[in-house]
Amino acid sequence: MNTPLHRSYHTKRWLGLLNSDLRLNSKRYLIILLGAFVVGYLALLMSMRSITHYESSGYITVFMFGLIGLGFFAGSAFQPFNHQTTTADYLLLPASSFEKLLAQILIYVVLGSLCYLLIFWIDAHLARWTALAIAAAQSKEVVIDLFRYAMLWKDMALPLIIWMVVIAIGFYLFALRLFFKRYAFVKSVLVLFCTFGLWYCFMVGLSHLFFSETEGFMIHIPDYKTGNGLYLVEIYVFVMACCVWLTAFPLAYYKLKEKTL
Repeated sequence: MNTPLHRSYHTKRWLGLLNSDLRLNSKRYLIILLGAFVVGYLALLMSMRSITHYESSGYITVFMFGLIGLGFFAGSAFQPFNHQTTTADYLLLPASSFEKLLAQILIYVVLGSLCYLLIFWIDAHLARWTALAIAAAQSKEVVIDLFRYAMLWKDMALPLIIWMVVIAIGFYLFALRLFFKRYAFVKSVLVLFCTFGLWYCFMVGLSHLFFSETEGFMIHIPDYKTGNGLYLVEIYVFVMACCVWLTAFPLAYYKLKEKTL
């Protein structure tokens, strides 16, 4: 059976590709997981020891920095394209462009996010236990709230929008790295900063054009609050993040297909 759907996706073929990627890059993934665990634990422990009452805001700060790291991890997908020899081998694999893209999404976006959430939860509890033990040994009185993911959604300002922005950056890097060969990740990050700079300058220009009260090199967005409780700037950021979501994966698919052809 050689239908267009079968040529684009076949479960057995996709699972074989996924298994091959996990076997070839298992050491790299383990090193990244171990590094994330150690860095997260040390960051939480140091922040807990700096104050006497550690509340949800402390967890949120470390969590957000971790999300940025997760975005950079997503941007490091398609490792075979870093070298010409591995690029040729990867393109010759018996899998469609869609299956290759789906495998990278599963590993770098889905599994990466799940592993991050699990590692952060373990680090938060382990760092709390360590900080309390050190404080008890030094006869200090400290209060460290028990970490629960519910506190992120209860106390963190604009949780959904912040999540979407950080993940959108990861998706942007995920798709952009397919446009480069050598040093793709570094070039993608540089292009990201340049894109942000150009966008910021454009928005500053629009602010001076439409709002005479704009001062200096600042973006002016009217501080209106809508009926659902969101401010206009929050809705704007939400829409921009959604646009990145909607364009990143189709862009990555067609660029990958172009490489295959």
